[in-house]
Amino acid sequence: RVFLPTAEVSATVLVDDRVEGVWNLKKDGEAWNLGIELFKELDEEHMDLLYRERDICFVCGDHIPGISGHICAGCRDELSFVGPKSCSVCGVSLRAYIDDKMHLCRDCEVHPKHFEKAVAPLEYSGLSRKLIRDFKYYDALHYKKMFGALMVQEILDSDMGNTDLVMGVPLSVKKENKRGYNQAKLLSDYISKKLGIKSG
Repeated sequence: RVFLPTAEVSATVLVDDRVEGVWNLKKDGEAWNLGIELFKELDEEHMDLLYRERDICFVCGDHIPGISGHICAGCRDELSFVGPKSCSVCGVSLRAYIDDKMHLCRDCEVHPKHFEKAVAPLEYSGLSRKLIRDFKYYDALHYKKMFGALMVQEILDSDMGNTDLVMGVPLSVKKENKRGYNQAKLLSDYISKKLGIKSG
């Protein structure tokens, strides 16, 4: 029995693949919040039964057998990747700097940070920006797999896989109630599961 909230602020109860009923919900209501919690607990096998995500590009919707990370090569090429030349502290791209020997961006040189290292696979621009906003504000919860896979690879490439704890940045209660979910928590849970690191 699956209680599944949708982007249209309604929910469908499915029993043995049969639709039992549909109810309209208030997004800030108790039933909505319960539905979101149950939705987040669905494992990949059940999600695939409901949405047929396997071999589907989340960006263009094409079915491509053997696709990796839920994004096809064409759509991946349109993303704005940070790339290998990045600040060794904050992770921002250093492409704009002429000096190839630079390891720190100007901001980190002038303003020391209170953390050891940050990494990010994508820059916040172009198609990357649109997809991030859809995930953050417009209920594209399935994007956690696409972004999560990119982040897992970035963590492994940056030798940060020995981390003790993965924790999503908390939202204010007001914002999380309004949005219905915390995208950072969805990502941290995905990363925790894939890397076998405790989630906070």
